[in-house]
Amino acid sequence: MTHTYRPVETKVAAASLAGAAVTAVFQLLQAYVPHFHSPPAGTVALLVTIATGIAGYFAPHTPRPPAVQPPPPKTTTLIPVSSARPQ
Repeated sequence: MTHTYRPVETKVAAASLAGAAVTAVFQLLQAYVPHFHSPPAGTVALLVTIATGIAGYFAPHTPRPPAVQPPPPKTTTLIPVSSARPQ
């Protein structure tokens, strides 16, 4: 069985990294800033969604490899039965 390596598309990687970065920022603020109170979960989710959408929108598109063309069909010449017999 042969496996081909397909890289992660740029838009997906950028969006995932942005979502992780926003989450990490909130975690760091909550851990190291004494008077920081985390906003409601819905607000955090909205900020993560917005960052993910913006990063995915502005990331460059990953070009597709050219499609592999199937080989041309083999042609077969059919000879009518009546002309194949000697008369």
